[in-house]
Amino acid sequence: MQSKNSKSGIALIETGGTISTAPNNGYLAAGRVGMADIFEGIPFVRTEKPVTVLSENETFDDINKICSCVREVAKDGGNLSGIIITHGTDSLAFFATAAALMLCDLNVPVVVVSADLPLSEKSSNGKDNMLGAYGFICSSPEGGVYVAYKNAGENVKIHYGARLNLTRGFDGYVSSAADKICGYIDGDGKFVSVNKRIKTAVTDIQPTSTDIQTSTPYLKNLKEESENKTRFVVPYVGLDYIALNRAAEADGAEIMLDSFHSGTLKTHGENSVNALTVPVFSAGKSGGNSYESELFLSKNVKCYKNISPIALYFKLVLSRGLDAKTREKYLSADVSGEYF
Repeated sequence: MQSKNSKSGIALIETGGTISTAPNNGYLAAGRVGMADIFEGIPFVRTEKPVTVLSENETFDDINKICSCVREVAKDGGNLSGIIITHGTDSLAFFATAAALMLCDLNVPVVVVSADLPLSEKSSNGKDNMLGAYGFICSSPEGGVYVAYKNAGENVKIHYGARLNLTRGFDGYVSSAADKICGYIDGDGKFVSVNKRIKTAVTDIQPTSTDIQTSTPYLKNLKEESENKTRFVVPYVGLDYIALNRAAEADGAEIMLDSFHSGTLKTHGENSVNALTVPVFSAGKSGGNSYESELFLSKNVKCYKNISPIALYFKLVLSRGLDAKTREKYLSADVSGEYF
């Protein structure tokens, strides 16, 4: 398969994950399998290994290193048709979303590939995912961060990086918010487009924080995890909102609160979301029916529709420290197709 681009060659960035594992003293260890050796049919012209980690152990620093590596490769490789990043599936949604926001100004397509099982196992989807990523790059897509992933019984789907949901437990099912995927790879290995990404202009967003370059509206680095004051919370029956608020107040933190399936939050009783006095942000609703619990939602909770909770979380993390007006403009803008 040859790319339609006038450019040729693909850069490979290996970061670990199950796709790179092999047994070591009875446990699967990352970085034991070289992708270029297995996928000889893909024209890799450059390989980088900025980190080697099982993705459940991934940190903000790891994400920064990987994204910095992508920028260096994209800058130095003008003849590249695309970049493939191998990564773990556990924190796939977190990495892909952060990378999509941090690398939103790249012109080269970046595709993240993972595997549900080591490549040595016949039922692993790793090879299909890798070949799907290559097939997608050969379709001459626009720049941005994407994810190639095959769920059991399905074709390889191409997801927009900023729309991914958390990987489902047990079966490792990967999905996009509201199923707004980019497209899929058909039986002939060709990419079929389904949903076009629509990006709004954000060039007038100028960060005022002194530690961010004001020449660009794009926020490119995650701060140290110890400085992260945005708490990502998944609601559950029995959650002690009062204790959560007390802890957030003591730490000077804000809360990014995921919602239930229908986009709702608990608003009944003293121990509810309305007990939170720190800044609260929520996402997970895409329209449709409205439930009466919304009538009792405190004005302290700011809800965003048609964006995944993970995307809103990383936008909050990246924009922490900006003045309120600039931050709200960034949160509401469609930076990397995260709004659908």
